[in-house]
Amino acid sequence: MILADKFFFVNTKNLSRTSLSVYLSAKTMYILNMENQRKNILATSDYKIYSRFFLFWLGLGFLAFTLSLSGLFYEYIFEAYFIFGISYLLRSIRKKRFRISKEMIIIYLAIAIIAIAVSFFSTPTVFSGRDQGSISEAAIRLAQNHQLEFSTPASQEFFKIYGPGKALNFPGFHYTENGTLITQFPLVYIGWLAVFFSIFGLGLLGLIIANAILFFLFACSFYLLLRIFVAKKCATFGILLLLTSFSFFWIAKFTLTENIALTLLWFSILNLVLFLQKPAKSSYWYFFLSSSLLIFARIEGVAFFVFSFIAIFFSLQAREYIKKNISSFAIIPLIILAVIFVINFHANLGFYKEISKAIFGSTQNTIVNLDTETNLLEKYIYPALYSLKIYFLYGLLGFFIAGIVGIFYFLKKKKYLILMPLLITSPSFIYLIDSNISSDHPWMLRRFAFSILPIFIFYSILFLSKLHLHFRKNIRLLAIIIFFLLLAGNLPAFVRHLDFSENNKLLEQIKKISQNFSSNDLILIDRLASGDGWAMISGPMNFIFEKNSVYFFNPQDFDKLNLEKFDRIYLIAPDKNIAFYQNSPIESRMHFLKNYSLQTHRLENNEDDENLELKFASKKYEIVSGVIFEIEK
Repeated sequence: MILADKFFFVNTKNLSRTSLSVYLSAKTMYILNMENQRKNILATSDYKIYSRFFLFWLGLGFLAFTLSLSGLFYEYIFEAYFIFGISYLLRSIRKKRFRISKEMIIIYLAIAIIAIAVSFFSTPTVFSGRDQGSISEAAIRLAQNHQLEFSTPASQEFFKIYGPGKALNFPGFHYTENGTLITQFPLVYIGWLAVFFSIFGLGLLGLIIANAILFFLFACSFYLLLRIFVAKKCATFGILLLLTSFSFFWIAKFTLTENIALTLLWFSILNLVLFLQKPAKSSYWYFFLSSSLLIFARIEGVAFFVFSFIAIFFSLQAREYIKKNISSFAIIPLIILAVIFVINFHANLGFYKEISKAIFGSTQNTIVNLDTETNLLEKYIYPALYSLKIYFLYGLLGFFIAGIVGIFYFLKKKKYLILMPLLITSPSFIYLIDSNISSDHPWMLRRFAFSILPIFIFYSILFLSKLHLHFRKNIRLLAIIIFFLLLAGNLPAFVRHLDFSENNKLLEQIKKISQNFSSNDLILIDRLASGDGWAMISGPMNFIFEKNSVYFFNPQDFDKLNLEKFDRIYLIAPDKNIAFYQNSPIESRMHFLKNYSLQTHRLENNEDDENLELKFASKKYEIVSGVIFEIEK
């Protein structure tokens, strides 16, 4: 007797009774597993409902981006958009158009609860000095001024000193030719934040809600992508690994572009996989629109977009589908996209200048002095070992190992559809060689959060699913052990940092200090007035509390300023930097006004790349004391 099918071909005549029994048991187990997988396929309607839901938020992103470029960023437009969306939702529910499966209802609720929990411990950074503070400021300025460009009495005076280019006294901004300030960061995320800030107002609730929605959408997209390839149980355990990974909930606490990149990238991958699986207009346009917006949200979006179309090119079925109507599917949309890119390039020139400097600077640093032993250790060996330490400490290393094994397994099995997400995200793997970011942790993890870590988690889960379906009991047990090892790797960082919110009461303290000044005063603020150069108080004192505050670092600039437009001039400096100003040209004009103090708490990490000690960044609670001086004109 010969038992043969698509997966097995065994001549049982030559088998002993014991071997035949083992074979039949394996065959039965395999058939049962395949049947269970067929029963576990998620309904097409769940994908359609979610994609339509996502389309509402995608439309909001495009609307915010377009209005940012046009200088017509008004709250009432977004209010009308929300009213329309809610009306459509209520009408659809009444007509019973939505039939969400119980599985997805549970998943949506679980992810929503996690998103709310993360948001509860979030304090969006509006303090100047690092990317997240500058992005928050740009969003709030956009909501306040209805356009990207703005100026203040203080910025106008410092423009006369420094001219067009990088605005050193206003971190994250550039001076235009006419002296206005404009952001140096991508506009899509700034517009997204500005929408919610304009609707929910001060108190930063809007920024928290904006990130919570993105976190929710990313996790849902990731789960639905998993469900294309694995059963419900494995996908559920997979989303548990995702949601307990430190990097995602930590990034969600900050106003960083990785938040919107996560959401757009994984929704576009989801729909590209659906399109490659079964070409359809809906999945193609969902993919095209989300990946197009990603181009303007992160510079990596350009590479992801190109590699997505390479994936389509390799699929005969998808390629032929597009060729049937290539003008409407490719030519016209790409022309429109190119026009938008040119407009955005002109409006967001500061961003592209900074990106160019980063790329060329990184290239030059890589090619010099490669032949010395010291340079080899300092530039490659120590950073590599340091990175391995960080990967282990924050639970990434296990996913990297399991994910790589999974990738090789699927390559060997020629599972090309499963490998498409790897192809799309592969350009970002350059960050594994050179992350082009400061090495302090957990800050450096942002480079891996939106593409590299999710892709390795994805392949880890798919590989564990294959092991779990194996007919041998010890292999299935191995899958369970690996799962718990990965979860155990996540938990230390997750438990330690979930409820930690940096500087969550600093804004209230800045408000009290700002009450010492009028709106016609000029307040010069030292970089370390708060004790942390990455959390400067000059920004929020200006764009939230409406004082003429400015980051001040060069006392030589004082005599170049036209001070007649200001009533009084003040300097805020911490105790440890007072000597710097007392030894400067303004020393004779400084008069003590009052002392101040600020209480801050943050994660601090002063390690260098040669420190291989396994420890998290320390939670630092600090009271910073200083002096407010009045300066004679």
